[in-house]
Amino acid sequence: MKFKKISKIATFERATNGSAGYDLTACTQSFDGSTLTVFLGVVVEIPDGYVGLLIPRSSTYKKYGLTLSNSVGVIDSDYRGELMATFTTSIATLQSQVQLGAKIMQLLLIKCNTPEPEETDKLSLPKTGSLPKRARKVPIKTKKNNTLAAL
Repeated sequence: MKFKKISKIATFERATNGSAGYDLTACTQSFDGSTLTVFLGVVVEIPDGYVGLLIPRSSTYKKYGLTLSNSVGVIDSDYRGELMATFTTSIATLQSQVQLGAKIMQLLLIKCNTPEPEETDKLSLPKTGSLPKRARKVPIKTKKNNTLAAL
């Protein structure tokens, strides 16, 4: 997979052959009082047919008390901006400033099939043979007549 470092301290590497993701390091950061944005110093070219999932390393919360604000970052194959992560935090929960060069995130590549959407009034039954009771009663607004209809 092609990548470009835009910071001298950036890394984009798998720790071992068995590693699921590519480790990414903190290169610069910006704190606005409630969120911490960490720039990872890398631009990637996700191959067509794949999606990149940007997730914190398991040690990120333990070391820094940071929680990724959107749970997981979705990187589309046509995105070419710098990878970054925004964490929800506050001065009270920010245990320590993230060390520049620290491995805090990882990028996983997942094969992704995205069929064209097709709006319909009826959905097929699942393999179990019936929809859950709640699914049968959930009203939906249809584009055709702007009215509510049940599944």
